[in-house]
Amino acid sequence: MNDIIISTADDTPQQSELAEALQQLTIQHEASGDAGDLPKTLPRASIKVIPEVFYTRGKDWSEYQVGVMCKALQAGFDLEPILVIQIADATIVVDGHHRLEAYGRVKGAPPVPVRYFPGTPPEALLEAVRCNAQASIQMDGPQRQTCAWRLVLTRLYSKRDIAQASGVSLGQIGNMRVAVRELGDAAMDQPTWFLAQKAWKGTSRPAMNDDERDLWVQQQAERGAEGLRSKFGMWLAKHPEIAAQAFAIYFGRKLPEVYRELRGHLAEEDCIFGEQDDFGMEDMDGVDF
Repeated sequence: MNDIIISTADDTPQQSELAEALQQLTIQHEASGDAGDLPKTLPRASIKVIPEVFYTRGKDWSEYQVGVMCKALQAGFDLEPILVIQIADATIVVDGHHRLEAYGRVKGAPPVPVRYFPGTPPEALLEAVRCNAQASIQMDGPQRQTCAWRLVLTRLYSKRDIAQASGVSLGQIGNMRVAVRELGDAAMDQPTWFLAQKAWKGTSRPAMNDDERDLWVQQQAERGAEGLRSKFGMWLAKHPEIAAQAFAIYFGRKLPEVYRELRGHLAEEDCIFGEQDDFGMEDMDGVDF
């Protein structure tokens, strides 16, 4: 099998790492020729991922959504086919990373259904951004802007193509192009549009020290707690068994990390547990799920 090798060495300062990766994929794609008839399902292990190119959500990952997909597979339901591109002997995910993860986690899962993208790797990336901008797990505003920023850095796409794929306005993309021009090589060091804007406007600041970070974490935690309070009142706090199961579903594989963090907030005397109370479903009046 021909391995797909992505090297992001900075040989050309004015070219982004994403552009270099797409260039290499395009060369290999053009050399592949006609792949002929391709299977509609594949073993999970035979499907490759290149997240630095096609995973458009940055570092964000929905454990909850993967868990829902795992339960669907375990119940015998099929998931939508994953969008892939064939390059030489490699089948690479374009869109469907959460679905692929679910197939990998479920023991005895069936082969993965796939559909093939007919265009070039740069066109496939645009399609990945378009799919995720319109998906049920939609990208939020900053995610869409970062996708658009990465596409601008490649210098491969028109303003209209980027706008249509990402949902970011033409004016904002115009600003991104101006930022690239004025920042020069420094633009390649900005992984998100938020950071690029700060650098462009001269408002970059050094990394937070430990005290600043602790304060920031506390402020964000208070915002999260207020969100839970406004949604559930005291109902969730009164029913720790339900809260625990809800958090287990929501956090998925991240739950052990949350557990480790929670232990730091418990004093020894807090670990004396009383009797479990009734469910008290009448307390749910007014809670809108």
